[in-house]
Amino acid sequence: MKPHQWQRAIRDMPLDKSAKTVAYALASRMNRAGCCWPGKARLAADTGYSVRTMDRAVRRLEQAGLVDVRRRPPAPNLYTARLPRHHDGVTPSPVTDNPVTMTGEELEVDSEGFAHAIQVDQAMLQLARGWLAVHH
Repeated sequence: MKPHQWQRAIRDMPLDKSAKTVAYALASRMNRAGCCWPGKARLAADTGYSVRTMDRAVRRLEQAGLVDVRRRPPAPNLYTARLPRHHDGVTPSPVTDNPVTMTGEELEVDSEGFAHAIQVDQAMLQLARGWLAVHH
């Protein structure tokens, strides 16, 4: 994924100001693969927030499924951008006239025009809906 795709997704997400600011700071340091590894002090300086505020914003980005954080003490964390999920827990993909899986079986197309090749984990879906209800 390219960082500019992630920036557009972050722009359109219902995130608070500090989470968006931290996300944009991460995006400004990402390589072509959507990864970066700035130290916490560097991210705090980039955003103008304290390290503690920046940490909380990163946790909210993680909870929203927008970034994976690989903690590597004593080295800086490795941040990897993830595209946001659709309301049903899967990443939307374009639909063709006859969507099929790699094995050739046809897929169901939902009411919004998305084809889904995976089973949705209902427990995770409920968790995500609860989080969105609180943070929306």
